[in-house]
Amino acid sequence: MRKLSIPHKSKAAVYVAAGVYTSPNFMEGVLKAVVDVLEREPKLDVVGAGLLFPYGDWSCPLLPQIRQVYRDMTLRSGNYERSLGGGRILSEVGSGDEADILLFIGHSGGGVASVHAASLLDERLPAIQTRIVQIGCPRFAIPPVMCDRVRYLYAAKANGSGKDPITRIGSWGGWEKGAAGVPRWNPLKFAPDERIPVPLLGGHADYFRNYEPFRCAEGHSNLDLVLEKMLEGWLR
Repeated sequence: MRKLSIPHKSKAAVYVAAGVYTSPNFMEGVLKAVVDVLEREPKLDVVGAGLLFPYGDWSCPLLPQIRQVYRDMTLRSGNYERSLGGGRILSEVGSGDEADILLFIGHSGGGVASVHAASLLDERLPAIQTRIVQIGCPRFAIPPVMCDRVRYLYAAKANGSGKDPITRIGSWGGWEKGAAGVPRWNPLKFAPDERIPVPLLGGHADYFRNYEPFRCAEGHSNLDLVLEKMLEGWLR
């Protein structure tokens, strides 16, 4: 993920977007952890933070939420104004609390809505720097102009192969010209530039666990590992 340009004291805002049928406090821990890190950065003032549910929490029926995520996944980049999840994030974020930097962190379907919201903000407020971290997210085409600002984390086994079934849903692929102009399928044509495995204990619902039995032999929790991969190389 492209490093931030922080030439002076900048204002940052952080928003985490949950996926479908999620507990209201599911991502509170990761939001607090990221804000704590950013508040220790001498060139940053954290001016906004929020926990968002672009498709609803577990008080809403599951199937309509799944349908809304699938609908948003099929939108082309020129039609993000129609994004249900992206629109709901923008209604919460507004002007970004007058921030210079906006970091969106989306788990599962929340990663779809986060990309849509960031893309719309790029059009409306081009002076704001946006970054997106997708965690355990289904695959869908990332606009090429955004690929270097999206970091994709997925739960992996010891050998690096993915073990989160949600991350196998959808596609980043597209057709392109091959040798002698013959069309060929590129499975990564619209993929985020950075796709990072996380040696997670557990599965899709466990990215942000910070207690036993979700700690490795060295004592690091799933949340510790996700936080490290999420911000590594971004600020410095």
